[in-house]
Formats: sequence, C-alpha cells, structure tokens
Amino acid sequence: MPTYSRTSLVPVTSLVSHTPIQVLVVDDEPSVLVYLKRYLSATEDIALVAEAYDGIKALEILQDTPVDVVLSDLHMPRMDGISLLKHINKNPFAPAFIAMTGVDTDSSMLQVLQQGAAGYIVKTAPPRSIVDAVRKAVSDQAALSQQCLARLVQHLPDDNRNHLNLTSHGFPLDLSHISDAEQQILSHLCDGLSNQEIAQKMHYSESTVKKRVSELIARFGATSRLSLVVSILKSQ
Repeated sequence: MPTYSRTSLVPVTSLVSHTPIQVLVVDDEPSVLVYLKRYLSATEDIALVAEAYDGIKALEILQDTPVDVVLSDLHMPRMDGISLLKHINKNPFAPAFIAMTGVDTDSSMLQVLQQGAAGYIVKTAPPRSIVDAVRKAVSDQAALSQQCLARLVQHLPDDNRNHLNLTSHGFPLDLSHISDAEQQILSHLCDGLSNQEIAQKMHYSESTVKKRVSELIARFGATSRLSLVVSILKSQ
C-alpha cells in the first residue's frame, strides 16, 4: 500500500516520480545560459534551478542548493570545468556532471570522462541531444553525443571495435578475480548498454546488474561507469 504525505492525498511514490531533474548550469557566456535555459525550460521533467558564471560560484551554489546534474562549460575564468569536477567529486553524494565545450578535442573528452563525468557534449549539439544527456546522466547511461561516442570507440583497437573481448590474451587489467558474468557485464558496458539492456541480455534483474556494476567500478578504482569504460579503452 502506498504511503501519503501529511499535506496531500497524492501517494509519495507519485510525488517522487514527478519531481523534475534539478540542474545547475555553469558557463561564462551569457548567451549560452540564455539558450540552455530556454531548452531546459521547455521540458516537463527538467528544472533549471541555478546558474553560475564560473566554477567558484558553482561551488558556492552547491553548498545550499541540492541538484541532480551539473551542466558545465570546461573553459572558464577563475575555475574551469575540470577543477570544478574534481571539487564536486569530493562529495560522496555528488551530482552527475556533464561537461560542455566549444573547443572539442579527444584529450579533453578522455580527461573529463576519466575524472568521473557522467557525460560530455559539444555546444553545437542539437538541443534535443543536450536534453537527452541530462536525462541519461541520472539514469546510469552514457551521456555522450553521437559524434563523441563515435570518437570514443575509435580508441578501441581495430579488431575490437564491434565488441570488446575482455578474455583475449594481453588484456592489461587484472581479471584474475573477475567471474565470467562480470566479464560479460564489462563487455556490455563498453558496448554502451544501459543497466536495463544488460539485464535483458543476461537475464538478470536490473537491481542485480546495478549492484554488479557498482562493485566493478569500486574494484577497478574508477569513479563512474563511464570512467571505467574509458580506462578500459585507453588501456588497449
């Protein structure tokens, strides 16, 4: 039986499911803040709750304003996006971090993802891609634009671009204590599958997959599922 809040006859579960994704946008360009506000405000499930012009101001806001996602530029005065991400990661309950950039390079993309960002998008991406990235960031999916995802795959060796074979000879990570099932999960992660998709393929419950993924992230010293994938790709 559902529980109810003291001030409403609406079930608490219903209230939670309709709570918008709380977003903090960080960018030193006023025009970018304007169009992001327009895009995000047009959705019913996303709420722009705060704006900041640099990382220092963003950290001040985060002290008093709980958010689900930080959507941040990388190149800003006083404190850039990478430094902001490092500070945010010190919080065990840190919000998801999506990096935005107008100066897009493979090195910056890999650096951001290895630091534990939930996603990486270019500012020229279509508005729908930015909105989708926010939604994916809170649902354990890779919040990457299609062009960025395609470039990330290029860091795989030619023989493994269609499917990463973690049991192949010479794989540099220590898999001596990894079960066959966990190797399959790692392979599916590198293929970009969500927890739900992995659960369907392996006939597990989604909660079981989520638990296994969390264990693998901790075991390999990664900060997120995406940083785990990036570490695997870079180690090939």
